[in-house]
Amino acid sequence: MSYEIREIENLDDFLALAPAWDACLAASGRGSPFLTAAWLAAWWRAHGQGRSLRILVAFAQERLVAGAPLYRGLGRYYGVPLRETCFVGDGTSDRQGFPVLPEHEAALDAIWRRLREAPRGSAVVRLEEMRADEPAVPRGRGVWPALESERSSLLPYLDLTPGWAAIEAGLPRKYRSEMRTRPKVFDTWGDWSFRRFRGDEVHVRLDETVAVERASHKTSEGRTFYGDPRNLDFMRRLLAEPGPLEPLLSVLEVRGTLVAYLLGFVHDDVYHAYNTAHLPGYEKGSPGKWVMHRTVQACSEDGLRGFDFLRGASYMKSRFRPEDRPNVRVVAFGRGPVPSLLRLAVFRIRPRLLHYRAAAPPAGDAE
Repeated sequence: MSYEIREIENLDDFLALAPAWDACLAASGRGSPFLTAAWLAAWWRAHGQGRSLRILVAFAQERLVAGAPLYRGLGRYYGVPLRETCFVGDGTSDRQGFPVLPEHEAALDAIWRRLREAPRGSAVVRLEEMRADEPAVPRGRGVWPALESERSSLLPYLDLTPGWAAIEAGLPRKYRSEMRTRPKVFDTWGDWSFRRFRGDEVHVRLDETVAVERASHKTSEGRTFYGDPRNLDFMRRLLAEPGPLEPLLSVLEVRGTLVAYLLGFVHDDVYHAYNTAHLPGYEKGSPGKWVMHRTVQACSEDGLRGFDFLRGASYMKSRFRPEDRPNVRVVAFGRGPVPSLLRLAVFRIRPRLLHYRAAAPPAGDAE
């Protein structure tokens, strides 16, 4: 079957295709909130300045069957300034990919050929946080010999279908006891409550969560999501028009003050835990950990089928013994001496150096 590849370079043109795009994503069996039209549009409006939109879509008999949400811009790859093609959502999205209908995976070949044959000045195509089981990865290798991939992150995913009673019974006894006794600590602080907000209610409370994150230890550690004003702009836009996403905010309040929160999104009956923080001074009650725990319980009791913890290792996530779902970084190198040297350095020389370093005995053991 032949596929027509169209290039979209204007956000309005993409939004005109939003229903077809989201329908393709939903039917792909690999739904991700980070690939919905609403998420991509909000990110582009906040982060698109100085960049060129290049979304590729494949059509079969006027039906949208696959897509690649991309942009072109200046960047740095291992310190080398160059022009690159990246995912729309780069840096803020935890699961990326090319939406495609299962019966039309051959359309991915046509998309990769267009990228290879018409690079538009990009020295590399750098695609971060792709699911390791994405069909676009092996398809890309078949079309573009100078394509490399490497593991980038592990995202814990918890199956909620066994039900909360079974999930809780599988938790370590010490952790289970800790979570059950936290409310006794909260009682010593005064009146407290655990509440959840959905939809428009989340948008209204955004500024409160921003204030908590800025006051949290994440600021001194340089890990604040809202430290970049573009991310705050992005979230405001997304929460104002979430599309098929359902924002869900869990909070712990003490005497009317927001102490801890977890912001996430429900998509395809899976909760995606996106951003969390808690105020300093409340560590004895483990408020951040407890809010996450209670949200897992609430999502299970709501009948959701999964809880995606997303990126970021933590002791708390491991207590649930989730399945680690890997992401990969995919880099396709263009023609020319600079891309060729980068490929050699990053994917040939660097792995050997890392191997030798790991195999070398400690300095104290050398004779």
